[in-house]
Amino acid sequence: MGWLKDLFSKGYEQDSEDDWVFSNLENPPEYKERWINIEITLMTPYSELIRLKSALNPYAEELGWKLKSGDRTEVTDNTKSGKIKKVNITLLPEEGSISPIEFLNTKEKIQGLVFSILRDIVYKGDHEEAYKNFDSTINITRVSLKGDKYNRSSYSIEESISFLSYSYKIIDRTNFEKTNKKEALALFGAPIEEVIKFIFENNKENEMAKEIKELFGFNI
Repeated sequence: MGWLKDLFSKGYEQDSEDDWVFSNLENPPEYKERWINIEITLMTPYSELIRLKSALNPYAEELGWKLKSGDRTEVTDNTKSGKIKKVNITLLPEEGSISPIEFLNTKEKIQGLVFSILRDIVYKGDHEEAYKNFDSTINITRVSLKGDKYNRSSYSIEESISFLSYSYKIIDRTNFEKTNKKEALALFGAPIEEVIKFIFENNKENEMAKEIKELFGFNI
């Protein structure tokens, strides 16, 4: 599981086991704003588009997500066939984003379905190969909203697990963590400050690291 395993191996204490089972609470606190952009995307040759869409349709129905294709393309070189043009097939919520509470309640299901896609469709049922390639990544991006000046809304985190990718602004996760600490820890597995520190662990003098430290007050 890549960076997730490295970070989570440090361990973060919970008050009780129930802190991780927010979906079981009868009256969860309201936090409906959908600030987590999320999708499951595969790239396929045009010749396989119809077949793959048909194969992925049950997964989209299981999640209650929509299925779309054709808005992204890429060209890859194949030594036998020459250049191959590929097109995307994407599963995503109707609005393209979900709230942290929605994600918390469905994250295990989403990740399970992503693994099933990898195992059953890509590796033809080979569980071992799918597990070896069920990789995760994390990156920080920034966008200048006003000229060349960056602010707290400029910085986002992008995470991926195999075909699943989701992103959110650091400020949104920080605010969520302040008001819903247990739920934030259950969803993300570690405090946002520890995640930022992990990302810049070997590059603390990075320009972005310095800016984030100044803007958010994180102990990087």
